[in-house]
Amino acid sequence: SIASDMSDPNDPGAALGQRVVWTDSPSGPWPGQTFIMNGNQQSTDKGFLAADNTSSPPSPHLGRLYSLWSRPNPGGGLYFRYSLAEDRGAFWYPLPDPIALRLSGSTWGGVISVAIAPSTLGHVYVAWPNSATLPTPPGTMHFKRSDDGGQSFTLSAVEITNYPGGSLAERSAVGLNTGRNANSIPSMAADDLGNIYVAWCQKRQPVDGGPGPDTQIYVSQSSTNGDSWGAPVRITASAANQFLPWIAWDNEAKALAAVYLDDRRDPNVADVYLAVSYNRGASFVELQISDLPGTGDV
Repeated sequence: SIASDMSDPNDPGAALGQRVVWTDSPSGPWPGQTFIMNGNQQSTDKGFLAADNTSSPPSPHLGRLYSLWSRPNPGGGLYFRYSLAEDRGAFWYPLPDPIALRLSGSTWGGVISVAIAPSTLGHVYVAWPNSATLPTPPGTMHFKRSDDGGQSFTLSAVEITNYPGGSLAERSAVGLNTGRNANSIPSMAADDLGNIYVAWCQKRQPVDGGPGPDTQIYVSQSSTNGDSWGAPVRITASAANQFLPWIAWDNEAKALAAVYLDDRRDPNVADVYLAVSYNRGASFVELQISDLPGTGDV
């Protein structure tokens, strides 16, 4: 097992740097650790760890680990490193500095998501909201691709969506009435045909009767390896708030699934819902999967 968190050997109690820990035991302890990046008195945020587990057909980078994190301004940006399968997270590249996928200059540190395509090419995909335009509309979701296992990325970011009047929800209290944030953190998945899916929450778009006060979840698909993207699909017709989605591809069922929070029962609490698409993201059916409502804290 392997996990990552914000930690710095020079200041263990601060949210500085990025650390990876691992164990060979299902119940711990976690004896191994390495620091991907020391904080150097700069905070890090939105760290994400992914693994290339694509075995059929086998990826040329099977077992490789990928780590992304952002730095809020000042000195912000979006940074990336990878670890070879044989290193098992003990060593991270490139050296001496991580790859800067997006430099500073935005009003808020980037948020990220990674997916590993199930193909023999071993692609690595990265998506984030362009926070330079947030929280003021229009909001944009951006995408970059690596074709060589994370050693390099496409120079220009591809714009997944840009909807005037349908602003992304970054840092705005658009979730529960109690004022909790519902950031537009993207989630990503890739299916057995190589289609890529990105999901996020944002204020309702004009094409859906908005802009409205409610926050909705949208999924956009690319069948061109991320070079172009289809129009976002709203996963539910509910007028309540849906937020903080996470999506995954089920290769046995040939289905795209999304789990998220929803306050349709009561605007002061949140239930967990599951939406499933059996037509590769064209439409979704949903059901409530939590027995009791929660506070929406995550």
